Formats: sequence, structure tokens, C-alpha cells
Amino acid sequence: MGIVLPLFLLFLGIFFAGDIIAIPSLYIAAVSSTSLYEILALSVIATLAADMLWYVLGRHFAKERLHALSFLRNSAKARRALDTLFDRNPLKTIFCSRFVYGVRLMTQGVAGTHRVPFLQYVAVDSAGIIVWFSGIALLISFVKITLGDLQETALGVQIVAGILVLALVAINIIGRKLLHIKNGTEKA
Repeated sequence: MGIVLPLFLLFLGIFFAGDIIAIPSLYIAAVSSTSLYEILALSVIATLAADMLWYVLGRHFAKERLHALSFLRNSAKARRALDTLFDRNPLKTIFCSRFVYGVRLMTQGVAGTHRVPFLQYVAVDSAGIIVWFSGIALLISFVKITLGDLQETALGVQIVAGILVLALVAINIIGRKLLHIKNGTEKA
């Protein structure tokens, strides 16, 4: 029972808060005696479960009711862009949304409203989740190895956090650029 409660609480944290909980958990697992692979698997499962919940909500509610949710109401431009992307290529949109901060939940609901076949949705979403968290875990492992001497100091923690933030920003920029290029909205 000693490890079950913390893992269950971590699952709930990742389910409701997503990457905000998952990424620091992966880092803590990498620098402690906790298994990185267990936390990675838990992160993938919790994220997929949350995504599937939003997909099911999208399938069962009309687009207008889903868009009326308070945190989606202010995102009309993003919703229209997602609708356009889903009309063109829903599976690529689901995969790429994983790498663009702030659109993941909305994308899952829109996938449901667009009636993306469930098994295709789960396969592509799972692939995106696995690529995302595996990349984060590899980055964390690399940082742990190369900055191993600095881990005990405050400077080491700041450097590791800075590298993670820069990597996440780079992934976000690349993801947005890929989506713009795909849509033909890239500015010359």
C-alpha cells in the first residue's frame, strides 16, 4: 500500500493537470530512486485517459455545447483553426497537437465532434503521447548524465530547469510552424 497511494495521486494529478505534473514527476524519477519507466508509463496512461474523456465528451455533445465551456469560450479563433485542420487531416492534427502547448484538450474534444473513428483516434493519440513523453524522458536522462555533477547545487537545478523550458519552447515553436506550413498560412 506504501507506493500505491502516491502513484494513484500522481495519476490523478496528471489526469487533471497534465504536463504540469507529468514533466516534473519524470525529472524527479530520473534523479531519485523512483523508476523513470514506471512514471513514464503512468504519465502515458493518465494522459490517454484524460484525452479519451474529452474525446467522448466531444462525441456526445453538440459542438456548440462543447464550445460553450468557460475555458473554450474565449478561444473562438483557435477553435475555428482546429475545425479547419480537422477538415483537412484529422489524424495529423491529433498527433501534432501534442506538441503545441494550450491546444491539447480542445483538440481531443474537437476530434470527438468531428467523429474521428475511435480506434484511429486512440492509435494516433497514443503515438503522440508516447513520442512526447519519451522525448521528455530522453531529454531529462541526457541532462541528468551531462549535468550529474551539478545536481546537488541550486545552480544545477536552475540549469536543468532552463534547458527543459528552452526545449519545450523549441518543440512548441516547431510544432506551430509545422501546423502553419501544413495549412499554407506560412508567411514569406
